[in-house]
Amino acid sequence: MALFGASLSGAGWQKLPSGLIIQWGQVLSNSGGFAPWTFPIAFPNACLQIYATPFVGASAQNFALTMIGNPTKIGVTTACYVSGVQSSVNGQVGVRYMAIGY
Repeated sequence: MALFGASLSGAGWQKLPSGLIIQWGQVLSNSGGFAPWTFPIAFPNACLQIYATPFVGASAQNFALTMIGNPTKIGVTTACYVSGVQSSVNGQVGVRYMAIGY
């Protein structure tokens, strides 16, 4: 069972025997309208895919997210939009994510 390392928390990860790693967490947008995050652990080789969804922070509605560049082994940044305008209120947009890599 040692091959199944994990940290099962709000920002956590699960390693599978195949080498596949699944990570998740949530962050709030900053005052520039961006939601950067660092994965709980670095992927040894590559991050293959990110799935992100906005959730209610403050009282914003009509969320949209756009990835900025490609994810790295340690993190990624998203731009957060509310009602079609990039967020400029700190903590206005929350982002929940799941990342898969190896």
